[in-house]
Formats: sequence, C-alpha cells, structure tokens
Amino acid sequence: MRSRADVRVLGLLACTLMLGGCATSSPPVDDAGAAACVPLVRIEPRVASPGDTVTVIVDDDCDLEAPEGGWEVMVAPVGRFESAIRSTVAADLDEGFSVAIPLPPGFPAGEAFGGIDGWDFSHCPDSASCASPTGDFSVR
Repeated sequence: MRSRADVRVLGLLACTLMLGGCATSSPPVDDAGAAACVPLVRIEPRVASPGDTVTVIVDDDCDLEAPEGGWEVMVAPVGRFESAIRSTVAADLDEGFSVAIPLPPGFPAGEAFGGIDGWDFSHCPDSASCASPTGDFSVR
C-alpha cells in the first residue's frame, strides 16, 4: 500500500513529465517544416479550496487559430480525469486567454492540473514524448 507522500510524488512526477515531455528530444515538425508550438499554461491561484475559482491562463506564444467550437479548457484532480470540470473558449492562441473555472464543493483535495483538453498530438513522432499544454495546482 502506498503512502500519501508516495502518491503525491508520483502525481507531481506525472505532471512534470507532461510539462517537459519534449525537453530532451527535438521539437515536433509540422507538414510545412515548422516546429510545432505548445503554449505554456499556468493555474492561479497555485493553491485553491473546493468552492474557489481557479483561472487557467494560456500564454500567447503560439500562432494557432481556435479549432471549430473553440478550445476545451479543463481542470481535474490528478488521476481522476473523469472528474474534470470543462469550459470552452473561442480565442486564437496568438492572443492568449484565461478562463475562470469554479471548483465544485466536492472537488477532491490533493494535486490537480488544468489546461487545454483534446490537444492535437498528430504532429508528434511515434518515438517522441511530447509536451501537453497543462499546468498544475493543489487543492486543500
């Protein structure tokens, strides 16, 4: 049986690996030969409580248009993706955007993450581990 500390370390390690996935490999390249872009995402506040509102902030460092229907932005407890809270925003990434998402009163305490769901990894080579546009936060 794993202790809470072990589970917390594994959760943080999973988030770190998702955030830095392409750091040791060459960047993915699209059909035109341009390096693919993954926007930086941060969550504020870094520590929240059930019932609080967190803001998912997506930096404006990628020149990508919003897909049809907009970007699906979500927050979820680590390891409980089925409990994700979702919102949609129709902004292009070159503008950056932020989305306020209220955490329900029953949102579980522990490590959590948020970011763009449904990210297109089709440009990522099968042999690569590509970064995901997510950021982490804690719920107390």
